[in-house]
Amino acid sequence: MSLNIPKHIIEHEALGVKSKPQNDALYEPKNSNIQSHISNTSNPHSVTATQVGLGNVPNLDTTNAVNKAHDVVTAGDGISVTGQVVTNSDRGSSAVGTHESTYTHADIANNTAARHTHSNKSTLDNIQEALTTALKGNYDSAYSHVSATNNPHSTTLELARTAGNTISGDINFNKFKAIAMACDNGATLPTSPSEGQWFLHTPTGRKVLLQFTNGAWYPLYSFGAMTLYVDGTNGTNSANLGYGTGASAYKTISYAWTQLPSVFCGNITINVAAGTYAETLTCQGKTAGGAYTITIYGTITTVYTGTISSATNGGTTTQGSITDSVGGFTVNEHRGRFLKFGSTYRPIDTNTVDTLYIPSTLGSTPTGTYEIVEPATIVSAIVTIQDVTFARIKTNASGINITHSIGKAIFENCVLYPGAGYNCAYAISGELRINYSSILPNGGSGIVCRYSNNVFAYGNVIYQRGAKANAGIVVTKGTAVLAVANTVDNFADGIMAIGSGSIDMYPTTNYHGVRNCARGLTANQGGQIINTANNQYSGNTTNENSTTATFGSVGTPSQYLFTGNIFADGNANEIQARIQGHSTQTTNLQTWENSSGTVLAYVSQTGVIKSSGRIKAFSIKSTNYTVTANDEVVVFTATATATLPSATGSGQTYRVCNEGTGTVTIDGNSTDTIKGSLTQTLAGGEDLILTDYASGKWV
Repeated sequence: MSLNIPKHIIEHEALGVKSKPQNDALYEPKNSNIQSHISNTSNPHSVTATQVGLGNVPNLDTTNAVNKAHDVVTAGDGISVTGQVVTNSDRGSSAVGTHESTYTHADIANNTAARHTHSNKSTLDNIQEALTTALKGNYDSAYSHVSATNNPHSTTLELARTAGNTISGDINFNKFKAIAMACDNGATLPTSPSEGQWFLHTPTGRKVLLQFTNGAWYPLYSFGAMTLYVDGTNGTNSANLGYGTGASAYKTISYAWTQLPSVFCGNITINVAAGTYAETLTCQGKTAGGAYTITIYGTITTVYTGTISSATNGGTTTQGSITDSVGGFTVNEHRGRFLKFGSTYRPIDTNTVDTLYIPSTLGSTPTGTYEIVEPATIVSAIVTIQDVTFARIKTNASGINITHSIGKAIFENCVLYPGAGYNCAYAISGELRINYSSILPNGGSGIVCRYSNNVFAYGNVIYQRGAKANAGIVVTKGTAVLAVANTVDNFADGIMAIGSGSIDMYPTTNYHGVRNCARGLTANQGGQIINTANNQYSGNTTNENSTTATFGSVGTPSQYLFTGNIFADGNANEIQARIQGHSTQTTNLQTWENSSGTVLAYVSQTGVIKSSGRIKAFSIKSTNYTVTANDEVVVFTATATATLPSATGSGQTYRVCNEGTGTVTIDGNSTDTIKGSLTQTLAGGEDLILTDYASGKWV
């Protein structure tokens, strides 16, 4: 048998070189590309003969007949080699030339045994094994990483959007999955939001759901209580701030208001640092998702700290006061500031060198230390159109300081200090409460109420800083005001009710002071002021001034006397006159009497109208008579003709009676018909009721 095998192949195999790794199935069983590479026999790495130790072996084509005659190994009992051959040095041959040699199987065996080896082969094997193991580990790690489904790179939705990817299907906006499930959240808003994106903003002190719409974030809903901070000096108007004081605060109160959600489900507190805020704060557009409130607190500054020598709680005829024997005050220098003891604030009405007086009672008899304080947070003006409370804030706008409509606005421990000629507070509608505050106009009025549902003024100092003018409290147009325990000083009209306005001064044991006014209390044009018995007057030209000619009343008279005529000239489509019974009403609501006091007609408490005389116009005739529009019942006692007015369809009804023995003829005007005929006749004892049904037609 002859094997045509090149000699260098035989020697290469004899050296133990393999063409394929033995562990391919172990290390790379999973990748078809790697397996294909391993199985490739077309020298994919371009290995040269020299690189494998065959640089001295002729590269001859053994299929060529010419090459066979020189360097071909012929299988058989021996191997004949013809041509130039360099024998192995380990066989001891150094001859080079043209000759023929014969190798037996034993020669091949000897040649194999004498093959060349490397002394550091084991080291190379270890290196190869280590590299193979490392490659296997890297491959396994890479395959595991590629196959992972648990987001090994911690990629966020926001990072994916930032990278320019289009995210679809992750949020079902129609069903608000972003709320039902967990939406993106954090203390810092996303820097590159997409239109319609939801985000739960969670900086310190608040948790608010926002939506990015039309290029801006809008707070929609809050979870739990919120506390925000404003600092006009150190703050910045940034949505990510507002959670702390100083540099962590917002800069303006108006901006803080915009960061409140449309629906809040928890009480909201806004703490405002000392400073002057040249802004008109408009409060509207927020809805409580329950019994929750919004309160804006200013910062106070302490003017004086002292020790109470004695104190008077106050009552009906005396004001509450504290005495500091070492005070050394200038008279009335602290008017409009606040007396603070513990957590209680009371506005200071007047002061002597050592005693501070307040409008109402102290509430308790304090001892120990006290402070004189004033608001250090100053805002130009406030417009409220919903429920909100302000505390310890001073207003100083050149116009109206407070304008309120709708909802309920509360001002406590505030100072209203407008420019010359302007009112402090103007209530258009809704409910306004001003308690324990200092209301200090300069030529304008203190509180003006018009069309308001309810206004409450309790325990306030109301003092005209300028010349005696206008009114401390003025109400009109159906407004009901409860004014209790206030001091009103230096106005033209201390308290005034006009145009059906009503003021109740409520008879409590609190002190009510009205002093140094041209007219202490004034009521006219249907206005009334009631429960004035406990008022303490001093220095007024007139204490109580009511104009009965215009239905004004002060006090609690049992009956109002009016001697002029009454003319109600309505200026709107509304009830022009109203009589309202009392809850215990059992007598008539109204009576109509003659000059002698005889009741001619009345309206009962149940609404029945009754008359002691005739209700219909009644006349008796014995000769011909033309019926007029003022007639209703006409009785004839003799033969006569009753001529009716022209029929126009007015609905006017007449009753014509014949109480005589002759004949009464009823004649229509011109061609008017009466029950289809030009005339009708009545015999004695008969009567006929006729109605102006249509033009030219009586029925």
